[in-house]
Amino acid sequence: MPAITTPGIVLRYANYRDHDRMLTLLSPRLGRVDLLSRGCRRPKSPLMPASELFVSGEFVLFEKNERAVLTSCALQDTFYPLRLDPYRLTCASYMAGLCAAAVQQHSQHRCDHALANAALSANHTDYLFNVAHRIGFLQKIRRICLSGGTIFPTAAAIVRTILTHTDSPFLSAAVQR
Repeated sequence: MPAITTPGIVLRYANYRDHDRMLTLLSPRLGRVDLLSRGCRRPKSPLMPASELFVSGEFVLFEKNERAVLTSCALQDTFYPLRLDPYRLTCASYMAGLCAAAVQQHSQHRCDHALANAALSANHTDYLFNVAHRIGFLQKIRRICLSGGTIFPTAAAIVRTILTHTDSPFLSAAVQR
C-alpha cells in the first residue's frame, strides 16, 4: 500500500517498548489516527521532533495490516511557547484530550483540525468551549463550576477561571446562555 501524506497535529503519545512511541494524530482528511513512530526515542532519530505533543506538520504514514507507521514528517510548528506557560500548557492538554475523545477515526474533520491549530497558536479557550458546546457539556460544566461543585479539582479551577476572565465573543455568548 502506498504512503499517505496528511497534515496533522499530535494530540497524545505513549512510550512503547524501548525506542518507540504510539501517537494519536488529528488529521483533517483522516480524522483521528493512531500510529506507531518507530525508533523516535533514540538520541539521533529524525522522528524525535515529530513525535512530541502538539507538533503540527505534514506527516507521511505507511499503512500495513490496518496499522499506521510514521515514516517522516515536515514540521510546520512545534508550539514550543506552550511549554513555557503552565496555564496555556494545561489548557492545551485539556483541548487535546477533548479533541481525541470527540473526533472519530477515519472521518473528515477539517474544522476540528483548523480550530485545534488556531487554538494552539493563539486562543485555546475558544476551542475548549466550542467543543464542549458542540458535544453538549458546556451548560453542565458551567453549572457545576459556578455552583462550587467539582468535576476534577484542577479542571474545575481552570474552567472557573476561564469562565470569569474571558474576552472571547464566542465564550461570553455561550456562558450567558
